[in-house]
Amino acid sequence: MQYLSLFTPAVRPSGPPNPEHMAQMMKLIDEMTQKGVLVSTGPIAMADKCLRVTARNGNVEVKKDLAGDPVALTAGYAILQADSEEQLIEGVKMFLNAVGDGECKVLPIPTPPR
Repeated sequence: MQYLSLFTPAVRPSGPPNPEHMAQMMKLIDEMTQKGVLVSTGPIAMADKCLRVTARNGNVEVKKDLAGDPVALTAGYAILQADSEEQLIEGVKMFLNAVGDGECKVLPIPTPPR
């Protein structure tokens, strides 16, 4: 099954990661990809506001949410492949050990019926 993991750092970074940290992350990405655990990953721009589009009863509402919204403060995503919850948690732990303090919110991506 596939999962979407959204990472939010404990402290908002003041700039890009240093070269050593980036090398460590690239090594982890390569290892997890080769093992078939990591499907896709990338950064998400950290912003003070995010655009939220909501549809209710045929009406569409557009809002620019303020800072503090967990989506607006997300720093990265990963799509993970795991056969068990234990395997999923191990992959997320590996990522957090490499990236540093923060939180991953992990959501299942349902497979459409065939």
